[in-house]
Amino acid sequence: MTEPDQRRVLTPTEALELREKSWSKRLASVSLAAEYQVVPGHAAQMLDVLGGIYRKYTYDSYRRERALRMYPAVQVLATTNAAIEKYDARGFWPKLADLLQIPNSQAFQQDWGQAFLDNLTNLRLPTFRNADADAEQ
Repeated sequence: MTEPDQRRVLTPTEALELREKSWSKRLASVSLAAEYQVVPGHAAQMLDVLGGIYRKYTYDSYRRERALRMYPAVQVLATTNAAIEKYDARGFWPKLADLLQIPNSQAFQQDWGQAFLDNLTNLRLPTFRNADADAEQ
């Protein structure tokens, strides 16, 4: 029998499912992903888990793409938090790749960036795909 004050350690999948359920419900009340404040440690933990999954499927682009879309709120909020916390003048992609412990390749940027946009759409959040055209009007 476990002590009442001891907590069971979650598997990576359980952690992703827990955060996805919580974060996706609360995202419905904001208009931008950056408006939803997450505990930075939780976001970093989820980014680490997503990075592990991404690395696991290094040679399987189909599974990589599916994994990045399986937990849309987690991928969007962990990525947004990384951008808020780590962005500097040298750019975002190198920092994100370092956090994920993966090479900063064009394939990585395409996979992660497209998943981010798809997940924003799935969550009914703005993607700003037409921001340049809108600004010119």
